[in-house]
Amino acid sequence: LASSLVYAILQIITGFYPPPVQNFLSFLLVILLDYIFAFGVLGLGNFFAKGIKNQKLKYGLGAGIVVFLRYICHILSGIVIWGVYAPEGQSVLAYSVLYNGSYMVPEIVITTVVCFLIVPFIKKAK
Repeated sequence: LASSLVYAILQIITGFYPPPVQNFLSFLLVILLDYIFAFGVLGLGNFFAKGIKNQKLKYGLGAGIVVFLRYICHILSGIVIWGVYAPEGQSVLAYSVLYNGSYMVPEIVITTVVCFLIVPFIKKAK
């Protein structure tokens, strides 16, 4: 969890885009939803996989769930902050789901599959 929060801070330092906000609360929400919470949840993978005996399933499912939670954080941020960029006539929710889904859905799939596939190599390294 600590390393995921450090990663969030590094993301802020290396790739922060000023949001189209008018007040400090909105600015704070961007920091929390797009960085701290979004990357912070990545450290919770083991929490969601507790009790699963099959190691491949455990790692794959844990990774998939936390990346999906990151997607949810970005959707919320899109609704609250970035919705001003939604095309006219499109709902802010649809815009946020589609925009963030364009990169997060492939990331969910790739991360889940890779975590599922590397388990045998992790066991050998131990």
